[in-house]
Amino acid sequence: MKKWLFLSVWLFLVMTSRSYAVLFQEIGDAGKTLDTAILVAEGTTQINGYLEFPDAFNNLAGADLFTFWWGGGSFEAVTSGQGDFQLFLFDQYGRGLWSNDDISQLNLNARISDPDLAPGIYYLGISSYDYDPYNIFDEEIFSDGPYDAQLAPQATEDYLAYWDGAAWEGDIYYTISFSSPANVPEPATIVLLGLALGILGFLSQKIKKYKEGENV
Repeated sequence: MKKWLFLSVWLFLVMTSRSYAVLFQEIGDAGKTLDTAILVAEGTTQINGYLEFPDAFNNLAGADLFTFWWGGGSFEAVTSGQGDFQLFLFDQYGRGLWSNDDISQLNLNARISDPDLAPGIYYLGISSYDYDPYNIFDEEIFSDGPYDAQLAPQATEDYLAYWDGAAWEGDIYYTISFSSPANVPEPATIVLLGLALGILGFLSQKIKKYKEGENV
């Protein structure tokens, strides 16, 4: 039920949105799995949010995951704030594409860029240093370094299953700025997006059941 509600809201937003710059404010706490990610409104150029310190009683804390439609072309996302942030980009199925820890040795913010990112649904994750995405085999999807390089996945199985690792204590406020706003997909593409999101929900449930069975 939750999956189809998410799908309905997503399709409504992309079909009724207009192209203009939007400042997106995280309300509550964004999830960190594909089925709990927050949908970013079309036209968003900046996200304001905060990271909560992860603990055993809060499955959402530690990392934030946002989903958005990208119309194709040059893409860049960069963080700003007082923390040592990491950024991670995943495709519509949760496969890792890019990660970055530091812009440079003197700048602990993170940046991901792609000169020709294909049109489609993507997930953008943010976490504090060393709180990382893992696959279902308990392997880190991305290498920890070099810190100032943009990295492709190191794991053969690069689908996001969960997050783990050390994290800064306390809430950390951040801003993510996009190089240009997202676009509304063509009507014919919306049907394909609906099918993709349905498959995405199915895969998320399979991963969840796999992890639950492993912990029994």
